[in-house]
Amino acid sequence: MGVIDALGLGFELVLRSLWVLVIPVALDLFFWLGPRLSVRPLFERLVRFWAANAADLSSLPASVEDIQQSLSRIGASFNLFGLLATDFMGVRFLPLPVIKSFVPADADAPGTAMIGNPATYTLDSPAAVLLLAGVLLAAGLLIGAFYLTMVADRVRPAGVARHSFVRRALTAWFWYLCLGLLVAAAYMAVSMAASIMLLISAALTPLLLVGAWLAGIWVFLYTWFVVYAIVLGEAGLLRALWWSVNVVRRNFNAALMFILLNTLIMWGLSILWGWLEESALGSIAAIAGNAFIGSGLAAAALIFLQDRLILWQESAAHPAGTAPAGR
Repeated sequence: MGVIDALGLGFELVLRSLWVLVIPVALDLFFWLGPRLSVRPLFERLVRFWAANAADLSSLPASVEDIQQSLSRIGASFNLFGLLATDFMGVRFLPLPVIKSFVPADADAPGTAMIGNPATYTLDSPAAVLLLAGVLLAAGLLIGAFYLTMVADRVRPAGVARHSFVRRALTAWFWYLCLGLLVAAAYMAVSMAASIMLLISAALTPLLLVGAWLAGIWVFLYTWFVVYAIVLGEAGLLRALWWSVNVVRRNFNAALMFILLNTLIMWGLSILWGWLEESALGSIAAIAGNAFIGSGLAAAALIFLQDRLILWQESAAHPAGTAPAGR
């Protein structure tokens, strides 16, 4: 199956099962119209810290004033509920097609049309913010597990699933939590290595960071299908990693094209959604359109993965020269 064929089948599948859009649409409506959790006081403390230590920080490449302004903007707009979209360290951890996860915590902030006056709750305790952030990320992974299990059930042949829907979704959630912890551990290890290298030799630190960045790109490519493999094959984390690495390695050009098309489509449409979000009706259209396109891409990824897994299994069962007639 070609990349375009997989994309076409993915959107066709969503057209036949529009109810899979319920979760992303409901989540976007919550981000847009629901209450906000603001952490503005914590960022104001950071701003005061920068101001108090301006003399000691004069060697930084960015000016202290620019950093203070950036922290102020982030503090005014960051909505902690946005973590439900599984944005993990700046990366969307699960392919939940939502666009309102970072609607500003301040209802009067520009850039997006608002309806009503949503309540804003302010947190000023670092411990409470960290604890709640962990809870929200875990809840977001649970929502994503149910969503992807729903989509995978449309792709997987009928009668293949071994367990009930709820059990499969909860199992996927467990493995997503494990994957999140693994990503966090790797991120912390690289950060610690960079800090140690900075103490040993400041000149070598950029080389380490560049090497980590290049390695991260390759890891990202080879593990791109892990989250899909977990729900498609009811697989544990190690098996899902094995499947993703082998599917990409054995079909590198097709897999790379699929990943690039997926990324370009979502990136290009994000610009369109940004224009539409300036009005209330446009926001509704953007939410519905993004949920449909994102769900179609998720279904296409599952279809592509399933097709290449079947091809891999058949090639393993029938080595070259021993394939059954008609294949």
